[in-house]
Amino acid sequence: MNGSVGGWEDVQLRYAAPLDAIAHGLRVTPVDGGRELNLCVPVDAAESYLAGHYPGFRILPGVFVIECVRQAVSAAFGDGTPIRLRQLSSVRFLAPLLPGDELRLEISARPDPATAAIMVRARCLRADGAVATKLSAEFSSGGQRHA
Repeated sequence: MNGSVGGWEDVQLRYAAPLDAIAHGLRVTPVDGGRELNLCVPVDAAESYLAGHYPGFRILPGVFVIECVRQAVSAAFGDGTPIRLRQLSSVRFLAPLLPGDELRLEISARPDPATAAIMVRARCLRADGAVATKLSAEFSSGGQRHA
């Protein structure tokens, strides 16, 4: 634990339970000045978090898509300290991810030496090729610089 703020403990987790996206295999490819990340995550119909979002029409909550991106960036750039979302610059949810779908993440991540942030652009697709989500974000790990 890192401390307490307003009664809430700041617990350092590699992933947000119940979702462990990188357990499904992450491919990291170094590119000039950054890394390309690819990850496939099944949308398991048995997961309890699908039942309440939306009742009668279960879809993967958008926050879980963002968490999958965070976990991939954390695995690729982390030093044991979880990467945190600093800023979500843009996010567009374009198509639902339904039980039985597969979320395919294509992530371009580049460190910004001036701010110690990791600049991320992600395109998230369903198995049928439809773009489900596009996002741009900044992540950080407590001000540590990443090469």
